[in-house]
Amino acid sequence: MESNKQFNIYANIGYKIADVKVDGSSVGAVGYYIFTNVIANHTITASFIQIEYTLTITATNGNVVKLPNKSTYHYGDVVILTATPDAWIYFYQLEWWSYRDGKYREPNHSK
Repeated sequence: MESNKQFNIYANIGYKIADVKVDGSSVGAVGYYIFTNVIANHTITASFIQIEYTLTITATNGNVVKLPNKSTYHYGDVVILTATPDAWIYFYQLEWWSYRDGKYREPNHSK
């Protein structure tokens, strides 16, 4: 009698699968693994890493300062953006857009 067992591997939010090892050998960063014809003990281990995000700011007629000013950020990091217009320039409309998962997200206006 053939006995197969599938194990699904999920990363917590803000993390991704780095590697999965089956019986000590890497099978890559897979989201599941199927043991086929199970007739002995096996081991499966998964390792995870934090996803890194970049923040690109484009300013025209002024500048924007980000605090903290880092090259990459992680899920849940708080970033404060401070926009300052050049002399004789004023803000008419400010919009903050995010691009995530291949889609633009609607701006969250706070006035």
